[in-house]
Amino acid sequence: MADARSGDDLTAEAIASGTGAVAGYEATMFARSGELAASANTALVQFFAPTSPDAPHLPPDHAREHEDYRIRAAEYRRRHTAI
Repeated sequence: MADARSGDDLTAEAIASGTGAVAGYEATMFARSGELAASANTALVQFFAPTSPDAPHLPPDHAREHEDYRIRAAEYRRRHTAI
């Protein structure tokens, strides 16, 4: 038997059921979102911020970073120099 509803009625029904599914998902995920966002922010700061954890708002000291790099490079060359 053919459905007597028009295409517009079917589309509106599909949208309403999809909207309900999204609303249900949002309600479920909202409780977790704060924890997930905090973890994500912490990970980003740890990965990208070259400053110390106690002062992540300060700009990096490029001269200190360069000197640290030179020290690490010299140490690497010292350990990996063929005899």
